[in-house]
Amino acid sequence: MRSTVGPSVVQVQVDSDTARERVRVRGCARDLSKLADWDTFWKAAEANECRWSDGRRLVFDNRADGITADEVARALESLTA
Repeated sequence: MRSTVGPSVVQVQVDSDTARERVRVRGCARDLSKLADWDTFWKAAEANECRWSDGRRLVFDNRADGITADEVARALESLTA
C-alpha cells in the first residue's frame, strides 16, 4: 500500500532574548550586523509571518525552556502517521 504525505509546515517560535543569545554564542561574522542593531533585526524577523495555509502545521516553542529534542522527533514522526 502506498501512503500519501501532504505538505507540512514546521513553524519555530522563539523570544527575542533567547534568539539574541543563540546568535551571539554562534559567533558568526554574518551575525555582527544583527547584533549591532538587534531591535531592528528582531522587528523585521517578527514581521516575517508564516502564510502557508495548506497541509499540516507544527508549531514549536524554541525558547530556552521550550520543546525538547525528543518532543521534536516525536512530532516530526507524527507527520507520516
